[in-house]
Amino acid sequence: MDLWFDAESYTSYFRLVIFSFGFHQVFHAGIETWYDYFFTKYLKYAKSVIRCMNEDLAPSGFMWYAPDWWFMYTAFAVVFLFKLLRPEFSYLLDKADKDKIIKLIGILINKFSSSDITVDN
Repeated sequence: MDLWFDAESYTSYFRLVIFSFGFHQVFHAGIETWYDYFFTKYLKYAKSVIRCMNEDLAPSGFMWYAPDWWFMYTAFAVVFLFKLLRPEFSYLLDKADKDKIIKLIGILINKFSSSDITVDN
């Protein structure tokens, strides 16, 4: 794990927060011209946060000693990806995107339940 990872995880999470707020606002205001812009960014950064956990943090060996924010950032990304699978957002995602989201979250669940990470032995 290096400094690049840390910077990438922070920026991805903070951008996710900003774009999720923006997406929420334009969706509820009905400003359809901005849906695609906010949705694309929102999806990109949510996936990036989860990928950082799956590919960098989980295999690092430091998960037993991880600060809470590692889990909170990841949980925030997972919740918003699950939110996108709801019927009202179905027209924004195609089947391949839905499958990728489910696969990415499935990988995360498998890593979190592995004996390398779980504390309950």
